[in-house]
Amino acid sequence: MMEIRKMLVDPRVRFQSIMKSKSLVNFAYEETIRITR
Repeated sequence: MMEIRKMLVDPRVRFQSIMKSKSLVNFAYEETIRITR
């Protein structure tokens, strides 16, 4: 729980986690498109 709070406090770590989740979402999105075609 403390690590999550630390993540929210530290802007760099927060930015990295946001970028990581965005890339994961993009990857899943592209995989879904590839499967549905």
